[in-house]
Amino acid sequence: MAWVIHPSKLSMSHQRMVVISASVMTGFMMLQDLLTARRMGYSFYWNESLLFSAYWLLAIPIFFMARRWVKQREQRPSRTDLAGISILWMLVHMFTYAIGLWLFSMIFMDHTYHFKHNLYYTLSADLVKYLLIYLGLYFYLLPIVKRQPPTFNLQPVSLPLTTLLVTQGKTSIPIPVSSISYIQTADPYIAIHADGKKHLLAQSLSGIMDQLDSRFVRIHRSAIVNIQSVSKWTSRGNGDYDLLMSDGTLLRLSRNYAQAFREAMEKPHSP
Repeated sequence: MAWVIHPSKLSMSHQRMVVISASVMTGFMMLQDLLTARRMGYSFYWNESLLFSAYWLLAIPIFFMARRWVKQREQRPSRTDLAGISILWMLVHMFTYAIGLWLFSMIFMDHTYHFKHNLYYTLSADLVKYLLIYLGLYFYLLPIVKRQPPTFNLQPVSLPLTTLLVTQGKTSIPIPVSSISYIQTADPYIAIHADGKKHLLAQSLSGIMDQLDSRFVRIHRSAIVNIQSVSKWTSRGNGDYDLLMSDGTLLRLSRNYAQAFREAMEKPHSP
């Protein structure tokens, strides 16, 4: 028989663990204050001891808020992000406790513990305890990061063109992409050279490049070639090349595009 732990029960056990841990540590802190008072021979006031030990109890809502915040994030945080999140909530805890102690003492006590004094005291006396608490927060949140599936930003995928539709006057001419030898800029158009003919199309070179398959590669800021129509290429000695196309046209391959051109020539391509 297989035993299955329901996620809600797992979450409940985590919450119970946080509450019990914070309550036990608060009790131990108060016990430590009592023993110290007995040893030093001064009076023990449980209400003040509870007040100064209550930062452990404040960890309960902060742990729950941090857990909820991480679970609701659209993007899964890394371990480094999780460490930063834990430090951020530690600072929130410190400032919240210092402010809460100041307000509580001002309203309910005959003397006030001022905010700056509270913050300085908690930094000087309790910093190591805070670091241990929020190391616990890191490991408390870590299972959520591991369990949460990564999110993907899905974008619509457009298939490469198989046919270009060119309009000449009132006539529309379909041009198979496989018949295109090269494309050049001819402002404000682009000139498509296919089967020994030149056709003008009202589109940008970058725009048409995004629609073509891997047989087409940019060789210059003003030209695209079908690598299956390249007969040979010759170095100019300065990083540029001369490409001889199958129709006898000579085009320049700029050094800025030479690496991408060589990589494209080395890949297999469907006819």
